[in-house]
Amino acid sequence: MDLSTFINNSNFGSLLSTDAFITRIYLSSNPEHKRNSNDGKSYKESLLQIFDKNLHLIKNFNVETALGFSGNFSDSKNLYFQIEAMNENEIRFLKLSF
Repeated sequence: MDLSTFINNSNFGSLLSTDAFITRIYLSSNPEHKRNSNDGKSYKESLLQIFDKNLHLIKNFNVETALGFSGNFSDSKNLYFQIEAMNENEIRFLKLSF
């Protein structure tokens, strides 16, 4: 995979579904939309796109935590997004409910 292609283009994650909504992560492409974290790393701006069951966009929700595409899952009411671990021996998730 060409890393520059990922860094310089918009990217969309897999669809996740609850009983009421369909969601996906959108990562920005523009350098001005990248933001720096406390550890000095630069992350793409993360948006959570929320759709109804007919795939009509309801809202783009700005998420302050850097989200990625792997380790994410949902159940009937909640979305779980894997976020950066604080320690080597842990896995952390951001849990969202609508």
